Amino acid sequence: MAEGRGVLGEGGGMSEREAHPAAGLFPMMEDEDLNALANDIKANGLIEPILLYEDKILDGRNRLKACERAGVAPQFADAALNGSSPVAFVISKNLHRRHMTKSQLSTVAADMIPLLAAEAEERKRLGQVNGGLALHGMQLQSDFGLKLNQNARSSNSQAAKLVGIAHTIVGQAVAVKAKDPEAFERIRRGEIATNVAYEQVRAGAPALRRKQYALPKEGTRKREQYEGAARRRMVDGLSAMRGYARGLGGLDATLLAKLERKERNQWLNIIREITLALRGFARNLKGEKK
Repeated sequence: MAEGRGVLGEGGGMSEREAHPAAGLFPMMEDEDLNALANDIKANGLIEPILLYEDKILDGRNRLKACERAGVAPQFADAALNGSSPVAFVISKNLHRRHMTKSQLSTVAADMIPLLAAEAEERKRLGQVNGGLALHGMQLQSDFGLKLNQNARSSNSQAAKLVGIAHTIVGQAVAVKAKDPEAFERIRRGEIATNVAYEQVRAGAPALRRKQYALPKEGTRKREQYEGAARRRMVDGLSAMRGYARGLGGLDATLLAKLERKERNQWLNIIREITLALRGFARNLKGEKK
């Protein structure tokens, strides 16, 4: 993660102020969006200041970059954490701003885990792990109501709770990040779903292979019940998807044209995830190897 050295200072020149590591959990805006933000700042001024924690940028890297493009001197203020850890603060500030799939959020959570561990080590160093988990006199409580008690939940579960997804998908993202960084970046860009990338990585890594589920014996009543239930789920699921697909295909093009760019990208990412999942199912149905 880039730490943002050499950013524009309040006087209009370059400063040595760095970005806090937690600020890098979310990617910078794309060029087009940054230009739009710069134009807005040029017309209306910087409405929300760049927020600092321990003299590092915790929230506002995009606003700072936009100020530089607009030629507007940025304003800085100390972040009011209100008991949140820096990581939890960044998550609470950015989740509502970003249109991200669950897969993309899993990469945020995976990147977050070392930062949560570092915060826990800092609390331990300060001798404040017990008695309320205070950090510099603050109760460590996120805006999502999650007390980051290292003894209560695993790092995966903590990260998953903060971004609002299942801990299993976070575990998959962590595995992909460790085994195939390029695939991890593809998940981050919305090009592939986490579970698909994980299956690909698992196929080439014996350590990640799950135990095969033991099916009931052939010819037994239990096996017949299992196969019947699976067949009904398949038929019901495919029938429902066919109906949904026909409904989507009939949408008025003028309605779609009114979607904002970010919203359109969000739906395209979801469609990619569905397409990848259906493609894998089709391969299994044909009996093809992945």
